[in-house]
Amino acid sequence: MNRGIGYSRTKNCNREKAFADAWEGENRSNYGMNFGYGVLQDLFMQRRDLYPPYATHVLSNRERMIAATAVQWLGTNCGWCWLGMVLDECGYTLKEKV
Repeated sequence: MNRGIGYSRTKNCNREKAFADAWEGENRSNYGMNFGYGVLQDLFMQRRDLYPPYATHVLSNRERMIAATAVQWLGTNCGWCWLGMVLDECGYTLKEKV
């Protein structure tokens, strides 16, 4: 449900696999964390005073797959380069552990 369309590519790219698997893990229901629906759905949850939270939008499986595909892309060579450029703009540097 929270996997990208090209998950099969992760067997050839450790970074892509790391991003994809971490995203999938962050989107498991965890009722002790935030609203408990996983990171993506929790972004669309709101509280109303004393009432239980409500979803401003309930994500479809298609929307979850699209988001997961974008997150997995960050681990590709192109996504990694883009991430590095954006972090550089913020004053940070990506570097490999030695």
